[in-house]
Amino acid sequence: MKRFGFERLASVAALVCLLPLAAVGEGFEVGSKGIRYTTPGEHHQLRLGGRFHLDGYLYDEDVTELDDDVAVRRLRAYLSGKLFDGDFRFKVQGEMSPDRIGWRNVWGAYRGIENTELKLGNYIAPVGFEDLMSSNDYTFMERSLASALSPGFLAGVSAGAWGRRWSVRVGGFADPLGDDDIEKRKSEGLSAIGRVTFAPWRKKRQLLHLGGSFEWRDMHSDSAFRLRTRPESGGARRLVDTGNLRDVDESLTFGVEAAAVLGSWSLQGEYLHTHLQRSDNPDPTFHGGYAQLSWFPTGEHRRYSRRRAVFRSVEPKRRWGAVELALRYSALDLVDENVIGGEEQNFTVGLNWYLNRNLRLMFNFIQVDADLRNTLQTDRPRIYQMRLQAVL
Repeated sequence: MKRFGFERLASVAALVCLLPLAAVGEGFEVGSKGIRYTTPGEHHQLRLGGRFHLDGYLYDEDVTELDDDVAVRRLRAYLSGKLFDGDFRFKVQGEMSPDRIGWRNVWGAYRGIENTELKLGNYIAPVGFEDLMSSNDYTFMERSLASALSPGFLAGVSAGAWGRRWSVRVGGFADPLGDDDIEKRKSEGLSAIGRVTFAPWRKKRQLLHLGGSFEWRDMHSDSAFRLRTRPESGGARRLVDTGNLRDVDESLTFGVEAAAVLGSWSLQGEYLHTHLQRSDNPDPTFHGGYAQLSWFPTGEHRRYSRRRAVFRSVEPKRRWGAVELALRYSALDLVDENVIGGEEQNFTVGLNWYLNRNLRLMFNFIQVDADLRNTLQTDRPRIYQMRLQAVL
């Protein structure tokens, strides 16, 4: 078990015990949105829930050895709350899967002013579209290759505002809570981050979303910087990896994003570009992106959150659920100057069956086309993977 694992597990377990104790008497409710307790007068509310993602992997390997497996991808519990008529909100979420124990969302927020939020804590930094979506709501089992360029979880403070057709959020961030191996990029430093979105076309079952984001990160002098990713499969070895770059002073990432919904069809895509400033080596630039198409033959559509400016969970229309078919192309280039981190392109076919709001079965087929780190040797494995997802 990882460092501090027992303490974290104990902390999450203690939080899990709080809600049933508070829920004795009126106001206690168990439903599709978890276990909720609402005080008399409905001024305060507590909510307990979690997620369970069980994955199965079957690999048709090429060069790199890949082991078939069945594993728990995510096992998370959370306690959240709305206090003083929703003006103050909080969330404490812990990861308890065997290989990933640690904190995830640990934050508090003030929403006492209409359509604004001040948020402090550990949460996903506002860069990109798919990174800000809940892992419960991804179209595919994993984020795209391009997600390697976004920061993921960081600890900091941000301010956001939104309207019917726009949103903006800016903030300052430091290193995330938890062990170093939980962080995406293995870097230590301070970041200034911002994201702006605009939805010029937004009607029922129709949407056009455009956005842009940036991150400027000032690295600590003794910190390494590393970009790497798995081939969109949680059980696979990483095929592309820059290794630890020890002389990175600053990084600058820009991203552009677009999404559209037309009835039961949706399109989504992003491009991210990261430039590093190094003190003793040439300055490399890395980039990645993806484009994906989704269709619900059962008639559902992608719902949109105007506060977060991302897609929300799917609500099946029929008693037996909803079916979704999806295609994605993604690419990541980690080769520039004297850094040979590799290149990869993936083509993915996805099939989702939403049995209801809480249960989903997923299947992904991935054709990988990679030039491996250091050698640039071609590696073209095929990946077959499934997931049982349960959410409260």
